Parts: sequence; structure tokens; C-alpha cells
Amino acid sequence: MADKEPNTYSKTLATGETLWSWQPTSRDRKKSNNHCPLEYTALGSDFASAMVQARKLNERLYTWRAERRAGKDEASSIKGTFGWLLVEYEKHGLHGASDATAPRSRATFASLAT
Repeated sequence: MADKEPNTYSKTLATGETLWSWQPTSRDRKKSNNHCPLEYTALGSDFASAMVQARKLNERLYTWRAERRAGKDEASSIKGTFGWLLVEYEKHGLHGASDATAPRSRATFASLAT
């Protein structure tokens, strides 16, 4: 059997057929501000055609995630936000001004900026 696409699930029906379905991850479905536009989709019992449909759905999901990340980058550039402050801090070279900052703190600050 060929590899199955991510986010696909199978369920054996009472008739013995296997029903393939696709669903975005719970992480994508539960975004509070920006709900994923894709929902649960029944793909049918034919494995090959189900995986072709799933591939298309996954491509749409990946596009949505990329657009969402791009919007997050724009939001962090709004003047006065914490993300903007970190960008300004790094732009002016202030992040290396104090060698007393522990390396683990630097990693924490960097993770907050993304």
C-alpha cells in the first residue's frame, strides 16, 4: 500500500469497506482568532482517489498556515507592540550590549520575538 497523506484517517464500515476521511489538526481547528477554513471531509472508499483529494486539501492547509504566519509577522511590526520593541532592540544592536545576560535568557527573548 502506498503512503497515506497527513491528516487522513480510515474507518472500517459495517459493510467491510474502508472509509477515508481528512481533517485538519486540532491545533489548526482551535485557533481562537483565525479559524481554519477547512473542515472534516469524507474522501470515499477508494484509496488512490482519497489520497489525491487529501493532497489537495493539505496544500490548501499549508497555504492557509503560511498566510497566517505572514499576517503574524505584520502584526508584530505594529509600532508599540512587544514584537516591534524586540525588532527595534535587535536593529540597534542592543541585544549584545550586556554580556551579563545569560545565554538561556537570550534564547527565551528570541523565542518571544517569533
